[in-house]
Amino acid sequence: MNTTQSYISTIVILIFLTFFLSCDKEETGDYDPNLLPKDPSASWAINDSIQFNGPVEYIFADDNDENLYVSGITWINEKNESIHTWNGSYWTHLPGNISSVIYSMAMYNDTLYVAGSGLHCEGYDGRQTCVKFTGNSWVPALEENGWGRAITVFDNSLYLGCSGTMKYSDTTWMQISEQEPVKFTELNNELYAIASNKVVKWVDQEWQIISGSVNKSFYSLNVHNNKLYAGTSCGKESCENNFNIYQLNEDQSWEQIPIIVDTDKPYQYILRDIISYNDELYAAIWLTLFTIRTETAITIREYYLVAKLTDNNWVQVGDLFNRSVYKFSIFQNQLYLCGGFTGGIATLND
Repeated sequence: MNTTQSYISTIVILIFLTFFLSCDKEETGDYDPNLLPKDPSASWAINDSIQFNGPVEYIFADDNDENLYVSGITWINEKNESIHTWNGSYWTHLPGNISSVIYSMAMYNDTLYVAGSGLHCEGYDGRQTCVKFTGNSWVPALEENGWGRAITVFDNSLYLGCSGTMKYSDTTWMQISEQEPVKFTELNNELYAIASNKVVKWVDQEWQIISGSVNKSFYSLNVHNNKLYAGTSCGKESCENNFNIYQLNEDQSWEQIPIIVDTDKPYQYILRDIISYNDELYAAIWLTLFTIRTETAITIREYYLVAKLTDNNWVQVGDLFNRSVYKFSIFQNQLYLCGGFTGGIATLND
């Protein structure tokens, strides 16, 4: 880098730092956080039975409802353990710290597969995007550059979003598409995903975009009352006065089901996850509000909450969380939520 380039880079960094330091980033403040009507009977029980050293990134219940798998670092027997199971009564720690970042899990042929970025198995060189647990240790399942964003089982095969779409059957991985899914779900024996911020469907050995009529950035995907639902995200400049969730109708048209927010502030949001529980649709929401004080001074307040759709109206479920909310799972008829909040795991008090 020559002297001129170095000087320009220094100026750019100083401009960025000036703007960033002028932003007051708060998690609560004098602005009313009651953005939605609140269900007065709803509350969350925060985990206090295990201590995580950081956020809980992912939770996953096996098909037999015997174990809830949890990714979160703990310090056990002088070692970092990164995957734990909860059977409803006590915790078990799967040996070995595989974690860099974990994005997804799936159970295939009674074996736990974990997808992520920079995963590492003790005794093996390099980093992997997908690893599996043999019963007493972790071994590489796929040594591939990139991030293992999502993994699922469909039609007796394992599907992985990683530098495209990878499919595993019996003993062989093969790339079946250049599209890289970041979320999967199944409806009526058909596979759906989010790829390149669009909702896609696996048809005739390729991903077909089915959300082309909706000019939104899709982030979350799930099934509720036998219909496909997709949650969106938006930046400060493009947000309307609602959070957009869309329902796919039988005629393949999309119906908007907005979550109306009570604020006159500019904001941005992510609908991190959606799930169907007890015939109601739940959404995990990240919300950032901006208060413009001067041309260069902005107050940023972040809110993390859960909302549910009841009688065609959205209500806030329980109190705000003090840190991020990531993913839902249903285990032994209870709704679980994981995230970066205190405790890392919460269960809904029904």
